[in-house]
Amino acid sequence: MGWAGPSRDSSLNRAWGGTSLTVRLIGLITTVVVVTLTLTTWRIYVDHNRSLEDDLGQRLLSIVQTAALSIDGAKHEEIVAPEDASIPEFLDLRSHLRRVQSANGLDSSIYTLRRLGNMTEFVVMTDEMPYIGNRYHLRTEMLPVFEQGRSAYTRLYTDEHGEWISAYAPIRDDAGTVVGLLDLDYHAETFQAASRLYRNRLLGLSAAALLIAGLLGAVFARSVARPVRSLTETMERVIQTDDLSIQVQPIGNIREMNEMARTFNILTGSLHHSRDKVRTTQLVTIGKLAELAEQRDPETGEHLQRMAAYTRILAEQLRRARRHRETITEAWIQAIFEAAPLHDVGKVAIVDRVLLKPGKLTDEEFEIMKTHSAIGEKILEGVDFLEIARQIAASHHEKWDGTGYPRGLAATAIPLPARIVALADVYDALTSRRVYKNAMPHETARRIILDGRGKHFDPVVVEAFLDTEDAFHPVRDGGAVTVALPRPVAFDRAA
Repeated sequence: MGWAGPSRDSSLNRAWGGTSLTVRLIGLITTVVVVTLTLTTWRIYVDHNRSLEDDLGQRLLSIVQTAALSIDGAKHEEIVAPEDASIPEFLDLRSHLRRVQSANGLDSSIYTLRRLGNMTEFVVMTDEMPYIGNRYHLRTEMLPVFEQGRSAYTRLYTDEHGEWISAYAPIRDDAGTVVGLLDLDYHAETFQAASRLYRNRLLGLSAAALLIAGLLGAVFARSVARPVRSLTETMERVIQTDDLSIQVQPIGNIREMNEMARTFNILTGSLHHSRDKVRTTQLVTIGKLAELAEQRDPETGEHLQRMAAYTRILAEQLRRARRHRETITEAWIQAIFEAAPLHDVGKVAIVDRVLLKPGKLTDEEFEIMKTHSAIGEKILEGVDFLEIARQIAASHHEKWDGTGYPRGLAATAIPLPARIVALADVYDALTSRRVYKNAMPHETARRIILDGRGKHFDPVVVEAFLDTEDAFHPVRDGGAVTVALPRPVAFDRAA
């Protein structure tokens, strides 16, 4: 009888054969790497573009805010017709805008607008040909400027002339009323070029990484499983925590995997650098605002340095004493240190006869001076990284017992940064010589602060002062502690 053949064995082979472990592992590795790298690359690209856009928007915002503060709203209102292009008010304002344009290397036009219902009207522009009275559409982003006096910048937008990012700042009259808007439209060609270059680099790096992943999966499927798992876990940790300082360490002795790790580190490092640029822009903005306040008052410069130093001493002591543990971190201490010099930024809008008066203010003059808190709050509001500075500017004259100004806040309703700066401000005012008084000795200032505990000052902050008062002496006596803020080129105040 003949043999029927291996039909049963063949059926078993087909049933139990399937795909080899190596092929499955290759497929799994490739899929994980492709998905994770794609998500990471896209996230990095989107964040990089947003960082570039925010960086540019903050730079433009800093320019228009500083420039708008130097515009006399009353003179701006006198320009109403095309023939006003020859009057001194128009010529002076256009000259000022051109200096701003030149100082910042701008090709884009700068102009001012006034609101007319759902439209705006040109008033002054840097162009040679005046367009006084010409109408322009009212963008949605302009509404907070006209209605709330809050500076703003747009996201990237497109019109028939190209792609733009615009920044707006309010123009105010002597009463603080918004009478116009300063508009800087920046052509985003440079931004788009940088974005395209970065995108092409990302695509190239991603393609290289994918190629490496394929080769590794084909040749070293078994040995690659562990390092790929380590790499993907790191990528996922970066995505989940948004911590761009996480770096992938060399993985064993597999050169290709280490190349992939290096590529990932390049990608995250590039975005980290972009965020550092945004941080630098923030510090420049703080520095320019502090410098603006300093230029209005010759005594302010050293006061700002001492204020920041006293504020840091108090904040660090509160942290050592484990007060406000959830709030006071190293980053928070650095933020309040940088924000303290902006506590009196609202004084830029106080008239010289009051701000620079050598003697005691009258009741009427003091009421004018008190408005600097609300003005400072308005100047700083609407910008996330200036939130602590806004709280300080608005509330550093509030008192623990509710008798301060401008809102009569009491106790913990007063923001913590303002409560700390309030003591630092008073201490420096007491121990510093001014044109209208001599400096008090430390003991006298100490006694006044103790008398104000629970009335003027937060008792916890007074306690921190008593624990650290020895550290106040070298600062008061002209020590080397200074405010490390960038100092940008200032606009010509004489303009």
